[in-house]
Amino acid sequence: MQFTLTIISGLILGFAILSQNLNLNLKSGIDLLLSVIEGIADLGLSIYWLLRYVNIGQKVQPGTSFTS
Repeated sequence: MQFTLTIISGLILGFAILSQNLNLNLKSGIDLLLSVIEGIADLGLSIYWLLRYVNIGQKVQPGTSFTS
């Protein structure tokens, strides 16, 4: 789910940058770079958070797996 949202937001950002009609002032790309770094950090944090809850759930109910 998180990966899908990341791909969709990347596509939207790509279309916004490539659009000839959209006037973006990126200030030499710093804003774009920070946005990409923040998006990757958010994705990593959400994956870490998800895996923590999976680990806690497996400790609470031994014998169950993530795929079942």
